Amino acid sequence: MVWEVDTLGDFLRRIAFDYARFGYTRFALREVPKDKDLAVIDQKIRYNYNLTSCRTKRMRMKRHGKARVQYLRFRNSFVLLATEGTHTEVERLRSYDMRN
Repeated sequence: MVWEVDTLGDFLRRIAFDYARFGYTRFALREVPKDKDLAVIDQKIRYNYNLTSCRTKRMRMKRHGKARVQYLRFRNSFVLLATEGTHTEVERLRSYDMRN
């Protein structure tokens, strides 16, 4: 699922309260170039990282040891948040652990 927020406060609140407390501790912050279409980028990321809003699918992924990924965008900046587990696309990224 793609979440686009309107203010920086909403962006930070979602990360801190809505995702970090549920185990989304790895993150990668990126910028979308100004000349790119945001809708196309959103669709590409949703496909490449297997983003889903289905709760049962996320539970199955957790049970099998796979990382769940969330995508949150504020204007041209976006963050990919991931839980512990394996995910081929997330492992390619240079991601950070927000617990450190």
